[in-house]
Amino acid sequence: MAEDDLVTYQGKTKSRFMTIVYWGVLVIAIFGLIFIADGIFGKGKLTGNVIGSINEATSKLECKQQSYETTEQYTESLPFTEKQCKEIPLKYLEEWQNNPRQCINEICDQHEQYCVDKNWLGNCIQFAERCTHYACTKYEQKCDLKIENIDDEPGVWKVEGYIWDDDFNRLGELVKEVQVYVQPTKSNIATWSFVYNAGESKGCSKRIIGVPQKRICENVIVYKNIEKTRAVTKMADVCIKLNVGQSPNYNENWLDYSEIYAKDGRQISVEEVVTENGFEQGTNIFYVDS
Repeated sequence: MAEDDLVTYQGKTKSRFMTIVYWGVLVIAIFGLIFIADGIFGKGKLTGNVIGSINEATSKLECKQQSYETTEQYTESLPFTEKQCKEIPLKYLEEWQNNPRQCINEICDQHEQYCVDKNWLGNCIQFAERCTHYACTKYEQKCDLKIENIDDEPGVWKVEGYIWDDDFNRLGELVKEVQVYVQPTKSNIATWSFVYNAGESKGCSKRIIGVPQKRICENVIVYKNIEKTRAVTKMADVCIKLNVGQSPNYNENWLDYSEIYAKDGRQISVEEVVTENGFEQGTNIFYVDS
């Protein structure tokens, strides 16, 4: 009997030990699940930094090139028709008219006597004197410059009339300024005159100081830079955080996710992606002019 009691006691002791082990394992498993759930959903509130480490160990960063739409300004050179005008002088011809000089003062430099009365014998009893040669002491020279308008518009030509000094082969005294109005395909005369002494050698000379002009215009093609806006599709690196073992959906637009990240793990906003502040931009894909 003593041997049977010993066997019974050993069986009971083993049964209690197994019961204690079972409940111990169950308690440990429950606390483990609580810690894991707190790490995933509770941000480690129960365990602080320790559960934070578990959270990082159970998540991963997935990245891809995400396309997005934005706008940009650009300059385009476009052709325009522009009216350009300029002033050009009228076409004309000029020609000196042949005007011989005129004597305006003369003196007699040679005389002779002749008989005006005779006696009965035929002898001259009375003589008179007459001039046999006259000499000019002053001359007047008239200068006529013909201006012919060969253009299709009328105009006024301004001419300075001068004396030409042949003795010294130079331009002499200004006589007057003359203005001449000439109709298209017609002509008119610019006139001035001067007086000089006998023994001097003078002539006519001029300066055209004013030629009328006309305005001509033409249409020309010019290019102007125009500021325009266009829609642009770009690519940018966008990352999301997933649980370990979770597969990303690369067909979705990750910019629609509530949380997106840069490659360095920084959480970023959509505004940072579509602007050039704080986020690296990608390469343009195509343009649509607007």
